[in-house]
Amino acid sequence: MTRFDNVIIRVAITTHHHHHPFNLSLYPFSAIPIVAVGIGSTGAVYLGVNLEFEGLPHQYSIHANQFLVTNLALNFEEKLEYLAITSLGGHYFDAPCGHCRQFLQELPHADDIEVLIKDAANVKLETLGNLFPRSFVPARNLERGTHLLLGHGPNLLSLSDGDLNCRRDSERTLRIKALAAANKSFAPYGQSPSGVALMDSGGHLYAGWFMESVALSPSVGPLQAALVDFVTRSGGRGFSNIVNAVLVEKRGAKVGQADTARILLQKITGGNCRLDVFYCSEEH
Repeated sequence: MTRFDNVIIRVAITTHHHHHPFNLSLYPFSAIPIVAVGIGSTGAVYLGVNLEFEGLPHQYSIHANQFLVTNLALNFEEKLEYLAITSLGGHYFDAPCGHCRQFLQELPHADDIEVLIKDAANVKLETLGNLFPRSFVPARNLERGTHLLLGHGPNLLSLSDGDLNCRRDSERTLRIKALAAANKSFAPYGQSPSGVALMDSGGHLYAGWFMESVALSPSVGPLQAALVDFVTRSGGRGFSNIVNAVLVEKRGAKVGQADTARILLQKITGGNCRLDVFYCSEEH
């Protein structure tokens, strides 16, 4: 079996799995469920779906490729090798939208990512570099040697002893998880790392961190990243099951997350979720 055949088969199996990935999408605006399938450098297969939030502006939405990259980061993959995007039941595959092509530039060796293109007449693999020539690349704004998304090191952030002194162990655990997420945050442009931890009504924890784009608007906020973790690991349970949230960020950060996180949580949980914000300091 050729490498090309292997990619085709693995993508087909994933998009037709009995836990149908299209069921995880939320698409009140576009009316189109989108599924992205990626194969990482370990050979593992990951999913991404579009999440659109009714009653909120479009910029709160999560594109399927943003979901996919977040999924890779949450699972500590170091590279995305292959990518396929479909909206028609897995029968046709197209290139990522311009917004996502720009976000994908944050990945190591982005130009070498191979994208599956398939219509009624043709099927092929096309590199992202060919699909997005003369792109706005992170290297223009980063110091030489800076790690890209998926290869980013810890941020060395900490909370005060007072912030970690809690009456309940569950509260302390949630704060520690949010701090750990902030320490994984990729924020080299605005220097504003942040992380979010969520708890559902069953006591299960989820987390995500800010992933910044050199083009700014394609960035993924820490709450959106945590929602990716929630959707992926809860099997698509309703957001109303989220009851507690903690955001950790720097005080006076250039890119603040608290206000927008509150708005999004209020809308999707129906006001059932409390958000606590804690400000971290950077160790030197």
